[in-house]
Amino acid sequence: GMLLQPLPVSGTVMDLSGKPVEGLYVTAYPADQFPLFQMYVIRLITDYMAKTDKNGRYQLDLEAGKTYYLVARQRIGEAPDHMELYGLYEGNANHSITVGPGKDTSQVDIVVEEIMP
Repeated sequence: GMLLQPLPVSGTVMDLSGKPVEGLYVTAYPADQFPLFQMYVIRLITDYMAKTDKNGRYQLDLEAGKTYYLVARQRIGEAPDHMELYGLYEGNANHSITVGPGKDTSQVDIVVEEIMP
């Protein structure tokens, strides 16, 4: 079949007051094999990672036709830590986004907050 071009997914990562947050990692995890988001998903290795710029903006190039969980956080590769800024995409109940032609993926914003002990 035809190879689908990756499509850009972008947005702003903000704190609870709406202020953009620089220097966070935004990571996309393929969701097709996990029907529900589980915490262990964030320990998996993924190729899809970007860092937010000074305006809190990120961009990931993701494969069309697939579904991804989006996570924004300060650290990578381990369980979220006490007081770490962390957030999941809240655009739907499952924290996931499906990438495809005709879908607007330019305002995929994520709100982060400090994780409590």
